Amino acid sequence: MPKSLICGLKVGIVGMGRVGASVAFSLMLQHITNEIVLVDRDYKKAEGEAWDLNHGMSFIEDVHVRAGTHAELKGAKFVIMCAGARQQPGESRLELLQRNVEILKNEIPQILKATGDTILIIVSNPVDVLTYVAGKISGLSREHCFGTGTSLDSSRLRFLLARHFKVSPHSVQAYVIGEHGDSELPVWSEAGINGVKLKDFRGYNKKAIEAAFVSTRDAAQQVIARKGATNWAIALTVSAIVKSIAADKKIVAPVSTTLDGQYGLKDVALSLPVVLDQHGAGEIVELPLSASEQKQLQNSAKILKASIKSVGF
Repeated sequence: MPKSLICGLKVGIVGMGRVGASVAFSLMLQHITNEIVLVDRDYKKAEGEAWDLNHGMSFIEDVHVRAGTHAELKGAKFVIMCAGARQQPGESRLELLQRNVEILKNEIPQILKATGDTILIIVSNPVDVLTYVAGKISGLSREHCFGTGTSLDSSRLRFLLARHFKVSPHSVQAYVIGEHGDSELPVWSEAGINGVKLKDFRGYNKKAIEAAFVSTRDAAQQVIARKGATNWAIALTVSAIVKSIAADKKIVAPVSTTLDGQYGLKDVALSLPVVLDQHGAGEIVELPLSASEQKQLQNSAKILKASIKSVGF
């Protein structure tokens, strides 16, 4: 059996809905951590998920998975915040805002009482606003408090572009930035396949490419309409983020982080490419956006700022 990625690495997951349970499964299956603590207001639910995961342990590398209270998060390098009201069919991410802000107000003090300091990764939606709010509530640095942001959206777009161009998603370079939601934008000016600009790659079709982004933007609603929630792809997203930081891989990924002047933006959290290193969400990489892309990014920030203001932050 392969050894776990980081010996002694402890991860806490708060919220044992479909996303939280899927994150636990992904972390366990990839041998990224040795210990996972599952926390939920319904302790029996967390206990049931832990039992179910443990029952398959003979097939993989041993991982200590257990249900626990907030106090048992002590020593966790990462706490993954998955607790929150579930997005309903036809409901925008921003409509979830007020309900999930109240959850953060309750959960974060309990987490920090146990951990003192941790890398807090926000998964709950609307992730950008909740990332900003979590930073204010926790007092954690930008590096230690960030959200999954548009990492998943970027993966969705790469998959759809790869399918169109008949190449591997690993060969596609394309970012979605801004809000993880309706105002997000693709950075077409920098998109390509192994160094070749999309418009110069064989099979390029502008309408098909634009349709790929529309499908990306609307993907969550389409999945939710069919199965009630998104969970597997976001679980893989979280695992990739944790792995990059824990192993200091320095992968560049678009995560939601509070800006301090990039593109003239402050006091708002949204997604830009960030170097994920041993310190957490490290350097923010400013892409050479086109004038149109910069305008769209400013609009995305404006929408998010209005939502932040609406909940008193």
